[in-house]
Amino acid sequence: MPLPQRHRFPMQKYHILRSMVDENLLGRVTLESAKLASRSELELGHSKEYVEKILPAV
Repeated sequence: MPLPQRHRFPMQKYHILRSMVDENLLGRVTLESAKLASRSELELGHSKEYVEKILPAV
């Protein structure tokens, strides 16, 4: 889902953070991928309508 230009969560910041960790903390931290959130977990922070809009029908 594309985000607007000035969205409050610009995706580029995650790439920058990862680069900074790789350059400055290599060997001192371990980054792990998070598991995907379930529908019910997403609904803890988002409306049911929003979750239905962004998730494929299952």
